[in-house]
Parts: sequence; structure tokens; C-alpha cells
Amino acid sequence: FSGPRHTTNSRRIGDEENIFETEFAEMDLDPGCASWTAGVLEMFMYTRRGAPPSPRPLWPRILSIPAPPDRCSPCGSSKEGSPPPLVPSPATSIISMDGKDEKSPEMHEAELIIHSDPTPPPPPPPAPKPPVLISLIPSPEAILADFELKWNDAINHHFVSVDRVINKPCPRDDFSQQYGFLLPQGIQQMIEVASLNRRTRFLDIGAGLGNVAMQVGFMLDCTVYGIEIRSDLHKVSLALLERFESKMDHSLRAKLLKRDLRTLNDIQLLTKVDCVFVNNHFFNSELNFTLLSHLRKLPTGAKVIAVERFCGMRSTQSSRKLEEDIFEAEVLDIPLKRGSASWISGQLEVHLYVKK
Repeated sequence: FSGPRHTTNSRRIGDEENIFETEFAEMDLDPGCASWTAGVLEMFMYTRRGAPPSPRPLWPRILSIPAPPDRCSPCGSSKEGSPPPLVPSPATSIISMDGKDEKSPEMHEAELIIHSDPTPPPPPPPAPKPPVLISLIPSPEAILADFELKWNDAINHHFVSVDRVINKPCPRDDFSQQYGFLLPQGIQQMIEVASLNRRTRFLDIGAGLGNVAMQVGFMLDCTVYGIEIRSDLHKVSLALLERFESKMDHSLRAKLLKRDLRTLNDIQLLTKVDCVFVNNHFFNSELNFTLLSHLRKLPTGAKVIAVERFCGMRSTQSSRKLEEDIFEAEVLDIPLKRGSASWISGQLEVHLYVKK
């Protein structure tokens, strides 16, 4: 404030000795820090007399340098045609290395450095990619492959017994003794089209070796029942079920029963299931009529999947009337893939009924 260019009056008016402490800090800035000089710029920091001492900071204090006025000159004015001001970088700061307060009289002894970093801060790191969720629920294809592995193991384990019962000659006039079975691919397609799920209670009439009931129970983890008239088939099916469950970590909710369809009076069994599968390919019209008379005991909305229609061209009028009374008028025909049944190499069509 009082240098060699200042007059005596100005020194008297602004006598720095009466206002400020005797010692003040001198700070040399790097060349190019001001618009009006290309060399080193010296700045001075005073401390007013009588100011209470400030507590010493625990860490080096950062003092921001204010930006100069627009189109600054030494007096703050601007001349026409002068270049725009050099605005310091926001990162420019003065750091006290010994951590002394800026108002301390010993500030002039501190080592001050100018830290100027015109480089913009690095961009933020990219957001992490969301984790890839791995489904713990196996696909239907994987469940089918697992079923076939366990089923083939059970068949091979009891191969002699299975071969004997499925190739046993049966009387031609007793259609209830004839045997044929669906293959795993056809059963899976039937499950998907009929929209069966874990809450389904499934009944297989004429269960044979029990493969349909066991596959439905394995793939959906639902309750399944199977009834079979032949004692030899029923005995082998129980052995297959035991072997199959030995390869699992839990048991199937399956019951394989020996029942005769023609004398089926187990009304409780029919009332607690909501889906029935019947392979009536070898049934005559009399046996189909008996089957219909039992299916009328099913609850409303129950589904019935039959390999053959209950009433064909040769059916009696009473059978057709019974079918109309039991089921909805619309019957869904489901074409299965080739090779879905043991008794036909071509395409098999099954039929889906809905109980009124």
C-alpha cells in the first residue's frame, strides 16, 4: 500500500503501520499468472492489528484465488480492443505447506507453492454392468432329459420283468388287457398344450408301467395317481417307481393303484383330481361308455385328455348324449409329434375335453 510511488499524503491517509501488523507475507506467483505481466507476480498479504488469533488448522489450508474482473487491467478498467482476461483455472489454489492460518504473523515464513492444474478432471468411471442373472430353475428340456435318464435306468434295472409284461399275449376280445404307451416327448407336449402346472392333480386311467403319471409328477412336482387293471403291470410299475425315486433326492407325490375301470367305485379319487389322461385307443364302445359314466363325477372345469374320441361314427346315441351332458361342446384336438406313441410311427392326435 505504501511504496516508492506513493506520496506522503497517501502514506498519511492510509498509514499501513497504524492499520496492519509490521510483518506481512510476500508471495511470488509463477510467470503468466496475470494478464498485465508475463513475468513473476509478487503479492502481499497483511494482517490487521488487533485481530484475534485464529486456531491453527490441522491440515494444510487451501486459499482460492479470486478471478480478476472482466477484461481486467491494473486498475480494473478495460480498453477497447484489449484481449479477454485470462481467467484462472478452478483448480488453481495456494496451499500452506506448514498448515499455518493465513492471519498468523508468521505466515511470511511459510513455504507457499502455487498449484495450477488446467487439465480437466477425468470423466467418471462407466457405470458397472448389471450382473448376469443365472436362473436356478431348469428348463423343461433339461427336466425331460433328467427324467429320461432316471427312467431308462429303472427300465434297464428291471428289464426282464418289463420285457415279460409288455410282450405278454392278451386275448383279442379283452380290449382292457391290451397295452400301449406314450413316449416322453409326446407326454411333454401334452403337458404344455393342456397347461398343466404344479397345482394339477393328475390321474392316469390305464397307467400300465406308470410312465405317464411318473413323468407328469416329476416334471411338474404335482400330485399324480395311476390305476391299472393288470396285476403284473401294476407290480412292475411299483418296482419301477421305487427304483426311479432311489435316484432322486426326494420322493414323487405318486400313488399307483390296482383298479378295474369297469368296477371303479372310488368316487373320492375322481372328485379330488382335475386332470385325467386315458389311453382309450384299444377301448371298444362299451368300455368307453363305462368310462364316460365315471367321468361325470369329476369336478366342474376338470380336463380330460383322451387318445381317441369317446364317441365316434359307430357310437350309440346314448353315448353321444352322455358326452354332450358331461363335456363342453368344443373339443381341442392336439396333434403330437411323430413317434410319440409305441403303437404308431406317424403323428398321433389326442383330444382335450373340459368338464361342464
